[in-house]
Amino acid sequence: MHPAGPHGRAPGTRMRGIGRLLFWIGGILTIVCVAGGVILAVSGFTRVAESAAISHPVDGPTDIDLEAGEQMMYYVPGVVDPSTAGSGNGSGYGSDDDSDPPDYVPAGAADCSATGPSVVDIRPGGTKHTTSSGGETRVSDGGFTAEDPGTYTVTCSPDAGVDVTLGPPTDVGGILSGIGGVLAAVFGALGFGAVTLLGLVLWLVGRDAMKRHGAL
Repeated sequence: MHPAGPHGRAPGTRMRGIGRLLFWIGGILTIVCVAGGVILAVSGFTRVAESAAISHPVDGPTDIDLEAGEQMMYYVPGVVDPSTAGSGNGSGYGSDDDSDPPDYVPAGAADCSATGPSVVDIRPGGTKHTTSSGGETRVSDGGFTAEDPGTYTVTCSPDAGVDVTLGPPTDVGGILSGIGGVLAAVFGALGFGAVTLLGLVLWLVGRDAMKRHGAL
């Protein structure tokens, strides 16, 4: 017979049981967090990429079919806002290590108007939306909301040298979803990975103690 512990069990039995439980729970939750985070991140960033890819050049009166509630922004080429550029040898966008991205402003006025079933204008100078096209950063200069479904016509008279494209607003929800997925995967893996590792250690230590007392 092997020596029993204070509760009639061999030393290490309880530790091995707890370790085994933590190991499996931590391992399963780690997989769930990583898989769920990756799916959420891919879904969110895919939405952002698909939204940014929607672009309609405006060259003369341009028709576009929209659903009720859809928004379209007037995008023009963007230039770095000089007020965000600091002094010194770096590019200086608000931090000593130049880690902050630059702030962009429209290179010129879009001067667009939209007509259709029900137009609600979004004034220029409000919330800026940015998108990328062919490696170029473009910034919104106003836009409109289609309150009713139908065909809308956009006409622009931009400043000289400025071309205009139509596109949806920045998909903030997609960005947050993508970032949230990445954080969930990283911190879930770290947190539950630590639980898994702790469980493995307890499992092995408990099993070793049982072996030393002849319980295995």
